[in-house]
Amino acid sequence: MKTYKITSDQISQLHNASCYLKYAMENADELLKSDSQIVKNLKAALSYLEPIRKDLVDKKDIDHDKIYEQAKKLASDNNIKHTIWSIYDIDSLLDESEIPLGAIITAPLETNDSIMLTSEHDERGNKFAYWIDLWKAVDKLAADSGFGNHVFIEGFHKVKKSDNVYAVSLGS
Repeated sequence: MKTYKITSDQISQLHNASCYLKYAMENADELLKSDSQIVKNLKAALSYLEPIRKDLVDKKDIDHDKIYEQAKKLASDNNIKHTIWSIYDIDSLLDESEIPLGAIITAPLETNDSIMLTSEHDERGNKFAYWIDLWKAVDKLAADSGFGNHVFIEGFHKVKKSDNVYAVSLGS
């Protein structure tokens, strides 16, 4: 049997494809009969893809499923509908990030819109936003501006030559 190398980026792309497929299947299942051909095809595709994704993710030693399940629940609880969390090298979306409250989050796509980062957790005296706060801010940007196919939140980075501006990296 021939072996192939796969990069970390390819693992992430495979994982994103698997997530997209899961969300599509869940949406199709809600709209269509469970025994429709579309739902059957989505389930079949996922059944082929999921074992490979899980094996690769296990080798990366990151608990994607834990974050995925938490993200799925938090998206539902917080009415997050326009973006998909795709950062898996954190322990929990309820942990503090390294991005300070009051920072400006920008989406460097065609819209170049931005939003100030606030938190429902401010009363605790925290200086940094929680990951869920970042997700809610980006989802609001997506709702207001529309990101097209760019729905996967893949990371945040400080914008050069600015004190308090962070750009979200979005994937499709």
